[in-house]
Amino acid sequence: MNSFTFLAIFKLALILFFAAGQEPKPYQIAENNVIIRFAERREESAAREILIFAVGARQKLAENYQLEFAATEIRLSATTYEFCQITGRPWWQASIYRGRVIYLQPARVLRERGILEITLRHELMHQLVEESGKGNSPVWLSEALAVYHSGEIAYLKPALKKAATAKSLEWNQLEKSLEKMKTKTAAERLYFQLYHLGRFLEAEFEPRKIGVLIKRLAEKSSFDQACREVLGVDAKALEKRWLHHAASMPPRSAVGDSS
Repeated sequence: MNSFTFLAIFKLALILFFAAGQEPKPYQIAENNVIIRFAERREESAAREILIFAVGARQKLAENYQLEFAATEIRLSATTYEFCQITGRPWWQASIYRGRVIYLQPARVLRERGILEITLRHELMHQLVEESGKGNSPVWLSEALAVYHSGEIAYLKPALKKAATAKSLEWNQLEKSLEKMKTKTAAERLYFQLYHLGRFLEAEFEPRKIGVLIKRLAEKSSFDQACREVLGVDAKALEKRWLHHAASMPPRSAVGDSS
């Protein structure tokens, strides 16, 4: 077997492997533009619970931001192992929004951890931002709003020894931290910071105006231009206001309690 043949077979094997991981689940229920797919019949009651909550959460988020949802597809994993295999994410991550699909760990796992509804709100906010902004919204913005609206702040207990530096709170640094986030502790620290960023943005500008900003980004405007036109302030000045706000908060509220 020559190298070309081996490479072709290897590529085909990879395609088949990933295609198999993305196949729709055999069972599904749907209502009000929400589709839940699941592999085992016994998960139907959990799927119906998720369906009801997702429909209500979508409506509330859409009304707050004056944005429209596309259809939401949610795939329930049968096991944590399956979730990790399909998404490539670690066991401690509850979910991921990718390719217009929300992938969830098994409902029973999320329920035992007390984060089922929190997880759904988080990923639905990602869907709303990414689809309304047509993929042009900054990753840190999507993540900050998702963490803020999820309610997961109550479950974040980052083991920190000192307060965050101003540099670690700059938007480009937050974005880089999201890209290289590898551990649960790092995720908790970062999400604590993003929660306060989302809270700051909503305190400075009402959700409806942030929704207009996201729609402006969908037109391929730069973030700076969109900020000037919608928020009345350029991106650099807005970032300075955020850093000043973060510096004025007590260390515990800024980055978490290490106790």
